[in-house]
Order: sequence, then structure tokens, then C-alpha cells
Amino acid sequence: MSLHVNVDYDEGDPESYRGIKLSETGGALIAEFTGKGPQGDWQNYLDWKDASGRLVLEGSSLTHFLFDVPGWRMIEDARGREIIVPEDRPGQDEVAPS
Repeated sequence: MSLHVNVDYDEGDPESYRGIKLSETGGALIAEFTGKGPQGDWQNYLDWKDASGRLVLEGSSLTHFLFDVPGWRMIEDARGREIIVPEDRPGQDEVAPS
């Protein structure tokens, strides 16, 4: 069975972030990563993924979240994983909430 990861938030509402959800095809919830904001919750998801060794498909909500909610971007970490970080590059208008 395939696993899917999505960002739980309401499109168009930057304040609606609730967490990262991991589910099976068909919608059965496997795990939810909440309480540490986008950066921390995504890190907890990556730690789970690394420990489980499972292949997880990223839902379009991840891309939508990065476009819809100002102040976040993805970079590659030293292990080659894409991680969510606050937008802190010079010239950018928005900075992620702390």
C-alpha cells in the first residue's frame, strides 16, 4: 500500500496550518506530526520516514503550502533531504513566523 504525505492547512488562509499528515492510499491516517510548526513537524515526518524505510509520495499540498503561505521555502540538507526552512534570503519580503 502506498503512503502519502500532505500539509494540513486551508488554501488561502496562511494562519490555518495544522500539521503534516501521513496516510495510506484511500485515506487511512497512519501518523500526524503536529505542534512544532512547519519546520519542526516536517523534520519529525522525515525522521519517521528514515526510520521506517518506507517510500512516501508527496502530495501537491506541500507545493501549494510553500506557494500560499509566505515565509517558507525548501532547501536540501547535508543528507540530501528536502527540508522546510524559514525564508531568510536577502530581498525576500516575508519572513516565516517564529
